[in-house]
Amino acid sequence: MQGEFTPTDDTSICPNLNDSTFVSQSVHPLAPKFDRLFRGRRNAYGTYDLSNVTIASDGKLKGSAQTKRLPSAEDETWLRLWTDHLLGKQPGLGVFPICETGTCHWGCIDVDCKFAIDPRTLAQKVGALSLPLITCNSKSKNASHTYFFSKKPLPALMMRETMEDFRNQLSLPKEVEVFPNIAVDTDAELPGGWVSMPYFGLTRTGISL
Repeated sequence: MQGEFTPTDDTSICPNLNDSTFVSQSVHPLAPKFDRLFRGRRNAYGTYDLSNVTIASDGKLKGSAQTKRLPSAEDETWLRLWTDHLLGKQPGLGVFPICETGTCHWGCIDVDCKFAIDPRTLAQKVGALSLPLITCNSKSKNASHTYFFSKKPLPALMMRETMEDFRNQLSLPKEVEVFPNIAVDTDAELPGGWVSMPYFGLTRTGISL
């Protein structure tokens, strides 16, 4: 898949979470940037609530997942969703990578904790291979999301194949899920799966080496 995509330069999603600008306000100062980076389906989103969390035998945090529809796809609504997410207000935000046009601006490799792959070790491998990816901690210990951002939207099938190629380059098991997790958006009511977003409050941060 090399040469079929152009990674975006606007991927510095590692803010200083101790900055004084991180205060409760109508729109979080980083909400527009995250909304732009993680542009996805606008008429639906996911939530994952860890208010009453349980821990599975493999260490995975179990919460309550829901998919919600939006009557309209106004940017203001999404900025409010991102603001609550970045401030760490339950539930956390999930975004469908496949847009209504059947294209994707980003993809994700979702390494679950059951694979016991240290996120920092994975990030180091990404760096060693000079791949245009960013690894973030996920909700559970020893779980991670590794993201690719494209300057131009790619067809869902191409983005999926791109993420599978990155998965192979990183020598990850084929059982590791990639997003988009369907090749095309064939059903407007079920637009593939959504991904829990990084930077929920002070958690799920990017890994700086």
